[in-house]
Amino acid sequence: ATTGARRRSGASRTMLRKRSTERCTRTTGMEVPADGDGDSHMVAGITRVLSNWGWRRVAWGHWRGLDGEFIAKCATPPSATEKGLHEMRDGWRRHSFCTWLRSPRRDSRLAVAQGIVFDLRLAKTLRDLAKGLDEHARAVMVGGMTTDATRNPVPTRCEDCDCDVVPSIEHVMWHCTAFDDLRRVPAPACALARRLGWTKVGHRDMVNKEQVKKRLIQMGWIREASAKARASRSGWRERRWLAAAADGE
Repeated sequence: ATTGARRRSGASRTMLRKRSTERCTRTTGMEVPADGDGDSHMVAGITRVLSNWGWRRVAWGHWRGLDGEFIAKCATPPSATEKGLHEMRDGWRRHSFCTWLRSPRRDSRLAVAQGIVFDLRLAKTLRDLAKGLDEHARAVMVGGMTTDATRNPVPTRCEDCDCDVVPSIEHVMWHCTAFDDLRRVPAPACALARRLGWTKVGHRDMVNKEQVKKRLIQMGWIREASAKARASRSGWRERRWLAAAADGE
């Protein structure tokens, strides 16, 4: 009887371990080896990627960074795994945002001038603002707006309103009369908000979240209309490759 109970107990542990492994694999999207199996390819791969985000391995299947920790073990409860994955994504957001701030792009230089730094409150605000926006508005948020000013040489006349002015993002978004019928929200005071639709949390241009959302929707409309206008012009397909810079100006 004792031998039979031990066999059943051993079989139960095996089944529980198998189910835990399957649950962990479904949750993380990765094949999780048995705890303590040494440096598997998966563990080594996670360590290599997370190290780029400032995270370090503190134990087998356990990594820690500025924004939290992630434990990839079969015994880890699903809630803890989800929390760890969220904190890992925050680590990726921090890394990506700081890389952008260090870049020579026009929008990142504006952000630095505004004193913007990464924090989780800003990340959450931007995620909330992006919810429900179409692809054009989301593109505006991440600096994906471009105009004829990318051509080389830079034109000094706007082909949309036929005015003697460089067709910059500032002009197209807020001043070009060709898109007057799409404007419902006035231009914000902050130069970065006029370009990306957002700025630092707490700035007066970010206080009214409903107004910020409307501003981003409007900027998305104008981006779409501007892109369609450029695509319909004679010779656009050839000259668009002559862009002097691709960081949205």
